[in-house]
Amino acid sequence: MKKALWACMALAGVLVAGEVAVGFFHKHHKKSGFTPVSAPAAAPAPAAAGDCCGSAAPAAPCCGGNGWANAGWAGAGYAGAGYADGCGTVAQTVTQYRAEWRTRTVQRPVSRVVTREVSEPYTYTECVATTVPTQQTVTEYVPTTKQVPYTYTECVPTVTPQKQTTYDYVPTTKQVPYTYMECVPVTTPQKSIVTENVPTMKTVPYTYMVSVPVVTPTTQTVNEYVPVTKQVPYTYQVCVPVTTPVTRNVTRYQMVPRQVVNYRTVCRQVPTCEIDPCTGCPRTVCRTVSEQVAECSTVMDCVPTTHAVTENVTTYSYQTQTATRTVTEMVCQPRQVTVNVTTYRQEPRTENRTVCEYVPTQREVVTNVTTYQNVQKQGVRTVTEMVCTPREITVNVTTYQNVQKQGTQTVTEMVPTQKTVTVNTVQYNNVTKTGTRTRLVCDTVTEMVNTTESYCETVPYTTTIMVPAPANPCGPTGGYPHAGYPHAGSGCGGCW
Repeated sequence: MKKALWACMALAGVLVAGEVAVGFFHKHHKKSGFTPVSAPAAAPAPAAAGDCCGSAAPAAPCCGGNGWANAGWAGAGYAGAGYADGCGTVAQTVTQYRAEWRTRTVQRPVSRVVTREVSEPYTYTECVATTVPTQQTVTEYVPTTKQVPYTYTECVPTVTPQKQTTYDYVPTTKQVPYTYMECVPVTTPQKSIVTENVPTMKTVPYTYMVSVPVVTPTTQTVNEYVPVTKQVPYTYQVCVPVTTPVTRNVTRYQMVPRQVVNYRTVCRQVPTCEIDPCTGCPRTVCRTVSEQVAECSTVMDCVPTTHAVTENVTTYSYQTQTATRTVTEMVCQPRQVTVNVTTYRQEPRTENRTVCEYVPTQREVVTNVTTYQNVQKQGVRTVTEMVCTPREITVNVTTYQNVQKQGTQTVTEMVPTQKTVTVNTVQYNNVTKTGTRTRLVCDTVTEMVNTTESYCETVPYTTTIMVPAPANPCGPTGGYPHAGYPHAGSGCGGCW
């Protein structure tokens, strides 16, 4: 990949060097008024006596007017391809080369880590439990029951008869006279005069008011809005583009070739004669010998070049312009109209209606009036009284006395007893064992992967340039003044 890139850059350097040489040639010969397209194919023949163009009998005066139509220069691109009949510029198609960046897919080695399982033996220590019977002396607490005397105090009740006096309340019934008041109703007939309202129907005239509409034609002034169209001038802003030439510096990069020497290690097979130790016969053995080889490559350096470039910059400025537009206005115009105005007039009306009246009428009625009178009366009622009567009774009075007594109680004691027992004791011993375990090992694997890379490639392209052309008619005698070109003879020069 690197070799291909270096080869491309070397080719681009050679092409650029050729372009520089052609440019120098054009610049050097621009003073004389012509620009050759390519080197002449063969050296021109010397001019003959009396022939300004190198031919014995010229077919036309001055060989067509430019003095370069002989066999050595007409076919080389000076008369037919690069020159015209007169001074000026002509269009010329040339092939140039430019560097283009392109992409391509290449295979590159990529390293990645791959894990794999590896089984390996290892040694470890394991604690192994071992049960060993052991004689131990233990103390047991055995419950033992025995009778123990104790003293306690007992409360002994003592009953003693005593005489006491009690008071009994005995109910006693007796008749007691009393006086009470009694309300006695007394009914008395009485005469009274009452007034009664008797309904009476009669016809009564009445007056009421009626609203009568009255229509009166009235003249009124009405304002009407009539649309009126008129032309009104107005002012508006217009963006006008203004183009201004602005000169700015542009940096261009030019590829400049540079020779770089690299050293690389090369292995080659060198034949060596040696004696076979087994057979004793000479034999030729190829041995690998490493040596440093210098390689010269061309590196293209990007050299920045600053050029002044004039560009047209367009800015926009606001300009005030006046125009006329149509505006519709609503104009108020009064006019007389006749409308009917309705008013209401109050008029009295008289009619009869039936009215129910209540006429008060008096009459005499007899009613029973009941009154209540208090009358004192005598009576007898039974009254119960509680009479207190004392009497003597005998009651038993209980008293308590503390008496000391002796008793026996059963007590359980825990008596320690020594005895020998056999217990299993667990002991742990370290035992070395060997096992196999699996672990992950990371290996680096290199594989070819397709990747996209950018490279520079020199591409030819065709363009048209304008080159100066010699003038017509022929100039003064003297021909081409530079060394290496034949003298055109008297009266056969171009625009020198």
